[in-house]
Amino acid sequence: MQLTRPLLLAVILLCGCTTMRPVEPGAIAAVLAELKTGDRVSVRTSERLRENLEVLSVTTDGFQAADDGEVLTVARSDVLELQIPRAAPGKTVATVYAGIFGLAALFSGGID
Repeated sequence: MQLTRPLLLAVILLCGCTTMRPVEPGAIAAVLAELKTGDRVSVRTSERLRENLEVLSVTTDGFQAADDGEVLTVARSDVLELQIPRAAPGKTVATVYAGIFGLAALFSGGID
């Protein structure tokens, strides 16, 4: 049982939370070149900010993505800002501790 707890915590941390983080302006072209079908991105063009897009296909000129059922084409030259998901271990740890303390309070009779 003692080995199970650290293993469970490691699994939770590996499968943990992510947050959208901006890509440095100088690295946008490199990140766009590495996009793959299924990736999630947020992108700002001169038209507007599109959040949580799912990449459907990638070409040399840009990519197609789904936005609430709408398929849109984003040209590389139109991308002003790009955000990609990155691991957020702090958020994961906070969520795990909140769950542990919440369950402890619930089962100890601390919450009525």
